[in-house]
Amino acid sequence: MGHLTESMTRLCEEIRNLRNARMEITNNRREAVIDMRSLFRANHAEMAKRLENDRCSFIFALKRTVKGLRQEVKSDIIGARIAWFKEQKHRFKNNSTHQQRG
Repeated sequence: MGHLTESMTRLCEEIRNLRNARMEITNNRREAVIDMRSLFRANHAEMAKRLENDRCSFIFALKRTVKGLRQEVKSDIIGARIAWFKEQKHRFKNNSTHQQRG
């Protein structure tokens, strides 16, 4: 073989080797991306489940707090009505006795 033929053969082998190396790197990266996406999906599912549990706990606590506040307001309103009724009853009684005397 001549010098030119040997050089061309060596060049073809280098090109083939570099192409194979590039394909191997590409395949490795593809597999790494697939693994990474799988990990992201698993982490996202776990995070979504944890956030759902946190949200449910928060809403439960909020409902309990609101229920307590509503009961306090209801109790205050009942107390105010009783006090108002007693005051009105007392005034009505005093006005009735004043009118009877007069």
